[in-house]
Amino acid sequence: MIPNLSKSGYSFMGANEYLNHDKGRKKTRNRVEWTTTRNLLAYKPEVVVKIMIATALDADRLKQRAGVKATGRKSAKHVQTLSLSWHPGETVTRAEMEAAVDEVIELLGLQDHQIAIWSHNDTDHQHVHLLINRVHPWTGVMTTLSNAHRKLDRWAHEHE
Repeated sequence: MIPNLSKSGYSFMGANEYLNHDKGRKKTRNRVEWTTTRNLLAYKPEVVVKIMIATALDADRLKQRAGVKATGRKSAKHVQTLSLSWHPGETVTRAEMEAAVDEVIELLGLQDHQIAIWSHNDTDHQHVHLLINRVHPWTGVMTTLSNAHRKLDRWAHEHE
């Protein structure tokens, strides 16, 4: 198992274009094996991304409604991506992939966050991608993923 946490970014739309379509082709999605979500009432990637954008843009109002002070540094890097890759030749079921995803979500404390998940079939190894909204949908607070690389490395080692 190889987890890969990217740097946080700005564009849900850009991440969606990469994850939801074939590389270099906006109209085809042959490499998408399946998709699912966590903490979203939609499954269509185009709708999911719009919900994530709306949540991120509404962070200040969500904080106010939750009674959270709107202090601290502001960041527009609401987007986080993460992939989990299995070794070439290792065959895992969708249920096993989703179980691993759920373990990682809990490990990183993202149980309440909006997450879209894609499984791709375009490489010699099975893998999934997570598109994570760092803005909490109820409190508006943006999560920090400090020590996430270390946690993921330890988890992957134990998972093996």
